[in-house]
Amino acid sequence: MSDKRSSTRYQRSELPSELHNVSIKCPDGRLYPSRMVDLSAVGMRIAVQPGHCLESELPPKGEPLGIEFPLLGIELAGTCVHSETNPDDRVVIGVFVSNHFSRKKLEELLKTSLP
Repeated sequence: MSDKRSSTRYQRSELPSELHNVSIKCPDGRLYPSRMVDLSAVGMRIAVQPGHCLESELPPKGEPLGIEFPLLGIELAGTCVHSETNPDDRVVIGVFVSNHFSRKKLEELLKTSLP
């Protein structure tokens, strides 16, 4: 666990397996299979699986995104706060969950998923 921000961030290794795989849904309908990097009650960092996103396709800061947890049938609404391509060609996207309804779903998801 890391407490660098106002809410506790849980690394992928601390999360149950049903939270590991997500999909990012862009407003234009693009869907990117992805993996959770870390997760908190207010947002997450997600790595798009290699080969699924070109640098030119990175969502810009401020773009609304959907985050789908396919194994749980849950979708959250969020906003891209950063996107970058790492030296290993992984695309990492930071998502802030500001929508009240989605934030409550995320808080409940963490509460029921973590020991």
